[in-house]
Amino acid sequence: MKSPSAKPQIEKLRGGLKNTLLLIGAVVGCLLVLEVVFRQFVDDGQLYELEMWKYAREVKIRDERPDVGHRHRPNREAQLMGVNVRTNSFGVRGPAIAETAASGVVRIAFVGDSTTLGWGVAEQETFPRQVIDILVRQGRKVEGFNLGIGNYNTTQELALFREAGARLRPDIIVLSYFINDAEPMPAYPVENLFNMNSAAWIVFSYRLDSVMRQFGELPDWKKYWVFRESSG
Repeated sequence: MKSPSAKPQIEKLRGGLKNTLLLIGAVVGCLLVLEVVFRQFVDDGQLYELEMWKYAREVKIRDERPDVGHRHRPNREAQLMGVNVRTNSFGVRGPAIAETAASGVVRIAFVGDSTTLGWGVAEQETFPRQVIDILVRQGRKVEGFNLGIGNYNTTQELALFREAGARLRPDIIVLSYFINDAEPMPAYPVENLFNMNSAAWIVFSYRLDSVMRQFGELPDWKKYWVFRESSG
């Protein structure tokens, strides 16, 4: 039998638990409302950080090999920055391609990062596609494939070419080089509930990261190159 003095303590614990649950429910409810607001009114299909998040979720996949880090999933399709992005069975942007070119056809491999991929532009407007179209109009028997992957450096581009590009036996390799391609391998955040599912969290964390890079000690590619030049 419970003593009379224990009843107030039990009631107090129940009240505290009830208040805690109410607080948790209110916080979760606010987060859900914030998420709905972001998806309905902030995500217009052109916000860079959200489109990169969709790119990572819908097209890319983590690859634990130290010289790869991530790659494209094969046979994926997504709407990014207002344009369609598709990959073929080799995981490269563009239509299906045979493993070997037809007799007499010169095959060109375009290797690079998002500038080669064609971030934000339609497939027919990417520079690899435009180069091939110009050569075809000139009467050349050529074809090509786009090995560009967003956020790649030269180490990753070489690893991808060895794995996927070499299989397609190109006659010519075009390497598109950008200033950040000599940077070290990118760091990959630990996947959690928020960065996998929350658009609001992605925007908040991206803006916070930008501030930290500007005023804090987080690495910045501009500072990286200043350091390289000053250190000889």
